[in-house]
Amino acid sequence: MRLLFLDIDGVLNSDLWYKSEQCKKQQEPLNHFDPKNVSILNNLVKKTEAKVVITSTWRNNHSQEDLKQILKAAGLKIEIVGFTPDLRRNQDFVIRGNEILKWCMDNEVILGCEWKSYHDFAILDDNSDFLLWQAHNFFRTDRFCGLTLTVKKEIERFFERKNRQ
Repeated sequence: MRLLFLDIDGVLNSDLWYKSEQCKKQQEPLNHFDPKNVSILNNLVKKTEAKVVITSTWRNNHSQEDLKQILKAAGLKIEIVGFTPDLRRNQDFVIRGNEILKWCMDNEVILGCEWKSYHDFAILDDNSDFLLWQAHNFFRTDRFCGLTLTVKKEIERFFERKNRQ
């Protein structure tokens, strides 16, 4: 199974979005989702057939069902198969990469293999707090503009190379 580990802030919204008139017309929580970035993500998920695991801190502030409803209301057309655990709550020095690792270790049935053998995933985030072995799967967005067509294309090429291997 192909997965996209997805952050929200800095990916589906941006500094530019928050300064826009369109954002100011939206109500909470939909004002946190730039329709342009949502559309780019929808196209990426459709083209790559990736399922989504939410890594965003939004998972700590909303129930999983509420967050799914918010994302749907924002226009996201994605299949969410999980949420990474919040390991930071108990330990100060845990990075998001550890949360992805833990999710993979706990969900080998979804992955279809042992977590050590799983490589068909991309991480989409504006922060780089990941493990060294995850570096080739990491695609960084710029908080200033969020998800761009360039980053989308990089992920598509990455998955295309995986298909050829």
